[in-house]
Amino acid sequence: MLDVKPKYRRRDRASRAKALRHFFRSRNAVTAIEFAVIAIPFFMLIIGIIEVGLVFWAGYELENATAAAARLVRTGKAQTLAYTVSQLRSQLCQNVVILTNCNSKLQISVQTFATFAGITAPSPVNQNGALQTSFTYAPGAPGSIVLFTTFYPWPLATPLTSSLLANLAGGNYLLQSTFAFRNEPYPQT
Repeated sequence: MLDVKPKYRRRDRASRAKALRHFFRSRNAVTAIEFAVIAIPFFMLIIGIIEVGLVFWAGYELENATAAAARLVRTGKAQTLAYTVSQLRSQLCQNVVILTNCNSKLQISVQTFATFAGITAPSPVNQNGALQTSFTYAPGAPGSIVLFTTFYPWPLATPLTSSLLANLAGGNYLLQSTFAFRNEPYPQT
C-alpha cells in the first residue's frame, strides 16, 4: 500500500509533463499563447473605446437636456412659476437616461450679466479638486443676459481611462454644458 502512492504520483507527474510538452509543441498551443499575450491589451482597448463612447453619449445627453432647461429660463417659465434650482434640476433630469443619480450629482449655475462681453464662467472645481456643490441661481428678468451652465461628474469605470481622462478628484470626468442667451420679453405677473 505504501508503495502504490509514490508510483501513482510519478505516473501522474509524468503524464502531466508529457501533456505539457505535447501542448507546447502543438500549433494550437502557439495560438493559445499568442491569444493570451494579445487578449489583455485587446480587451482593455475595447473596454476603453466603449467607455469613451459612453462619455460622449453622456455629454450629448447633458447638452440636449441643458438646452431644454435653459429654454425654461429664456422663455420666463422658470421665473413665472418660481422654480427653485431643485425644481429646475428635476426638469432637466427628466430628459436624461444615462446620467445616473442625476438629481443628486448634477449641479446648475444660472448667472445674469449686464453684457455678453462681461460673461465669466463659474469655476466648477473647489480647492480639493472636487465638483462644487453650490452655485449661483439668478435666472434674471425679461431681457437679462443669462449664462446657464450644468456640471455632472461622470464616474470612469476602468483604471486606464480614469488615469487618462479624470479631471476631478475621485477619478471622475467633468461633463459641462453652457448656454449664454438673452431672456425673451416674457410677461411678468
